[in-house]
Amino acid sequence: MSDLLTNFGGLLDEYARHREYIAKAQAQAEKFSKAVIEKVVLDHEVKSSGVADGVLPLVPEIESHIAQVDADTAGINQDKASADEEYQELELRNAIGELESGEFETLSADLKSKLDEADSRLTELAEDRSAHADALSRWVELAADAGQDDGTSADSESDEELASEPVVIDEPDGTHSSTPHTTEDVSAVFGDDDRAVQVEVDDGEDVAIEAGDVDFGFEDDDGDAGEEVELNLVDGGDSGEEGADEIGIDLDVGGGDDGDDDGEPAEDDESDKAGADDDASEDASGEDDTRRALLLYQEGTADEQIYPFTGEVLTVGRGRDNDIQIKNDSKVSRFHCKLFRRGGNFYVEDNKSSNGTLVNGELITERRLFGGEEVIIGETFFRFRIM
Repeated sequence: MSDLLTNFGGLLDEYARHREYIAKAQAQAEKFSKAVIEKVVLDHEVKSSGVADGVLPLVPEIESHIAQVDADTAGINQDKASADEEYQELELRNAIGELESGEFETLSADLKSKLDEADSRLTELAEDRSAHADALSRWVELAADAGQDDGTSADSESDEELASEPVVIDEPDGTHSSTPHTTEDVSAVFGDDDRAVQVEVDDGEDVAIEAGDVDFGFEDDDGDAGEEVELNLVDGGDSGEEGADEIGIDLDVGGGDDGDDDGEPAEDDESDKAGADDDASEDASGEDDTRRALLLYQEGTADEQIYPFTGEVLTVGRGRDNDIQIKNDSKVSRFHCKLFRRGGNFYVEDNKSSNGTLVNGELITERRLFGGEEVIIGETFFRFRIM
């Protein structure tokens, strides 16, 4: 066993021992106080982190060693194939009588010796590779369980694996969903919305138009669609041209009465304004209950997944305790970042992660999100949307 593998294996044993102590301490919750358990857990968290600092520099050396073994194996197999072909040629020449038996035995003896040496060397290389690969796999598993960066290179996977195995993201409830979502399914995420805009015609007949069918182009100060739009369609009578009717549209946004039917301002306009201010104040205080947001993973692709923002905080990282757990991205920290509400608005805050959090390509500490931003966590891309 090489010194590299011996050192690496010893560190893994020490790391596993500290992680086992953590698990056992956490299992004693009914017998010991929370403060005592947290103290012991923190002690071994710190110690295991220190061991990980010793493991990480060795990971590239292990990977390099495995790559060298693979290269040596490929070279020996190539030489072995050539020797096999040369041996078959000698057998053929012996079969057709070109070579006498003694001459054949002499020439073939050297080739047999080379083939035997090649087989022996291939066996040694296979055992060597297996030992190093097993140790590396053990470390990757230990690191994943602890939410620790394993330091492995993405190049260790084949191009085929990278193409067929995208980053695995667990659903907020801890289960992995392989069912792709599309942006058209957003209504299913938040529940049915049967709201309709009522159109009042002058004959008293109400016509319901589905809100999704018409874009009226009205937005409030926050960029959201108004809560209520009432359209009063009034038949203006005969315009003087045959077959032509003039229809006037009286738009009332927000349900307030802005004036008389003739278009002149109402006398109690100031009271209406005060009432509108009160309504705006109420909307601001209850905005966090009405605005809905979500994160989209691989938006617009067959692998698109939707993560609704249903609470006050949405945490993202490699650790199991996050609302969104990103497993196979080595650039993602254990508790990488969080999205949260503040005063009815949405924000993203980096949790002092190793590789940072980017919003539209810019490294941030904390940033307000208005909707449509690209949020990059490690090497995993999300799109933030406000509905």
